[in-house]
Amino acid sequence: MKRRWIATILLTAMLLTLTACSLPQDLPGGMATLTGRVTSKDERLLTVEVLEDNLHYDAGTIILVKYRALTGATSLSVGEAISVTYSYLENVTVQDKLSCITVESVTPIQWTPPPTTPEN
Repeated sequence: MKRRWIATILLTAMLLTLTACSLPQDLPGGMATLTGRVTSKDERLLTVEVLEDNLHYDAGTIILVKYRALTGATSLSVGEAISVTYSYLENVTVQDKLSCITVESVTPIQWTPPPTTPEN
């Protein structure tokens, strides 16, 4: 009886450990800033290539950005760099199999790639 009790406790502890390990460690929440280049545009919808890695997207990822207004400019052109501040949990959905960030405004920026370091 005592061995069965110990085995039950050990089994329960093991199952709790496995369950805890399978839970997500960090939800991708909070505010984040994305730097991207406009690859195509439609009425208040941009297709954007991410230029710099951030918490949620790797450089080179293609995403959609829906916006209501431009900040600091009157128009955007294909090839321009933009900056978008968003909340992953509140502003990101999926549209046409791409991540879609919906924000109030998009800001055109001057972007220069970070300097690369030579590999040794």
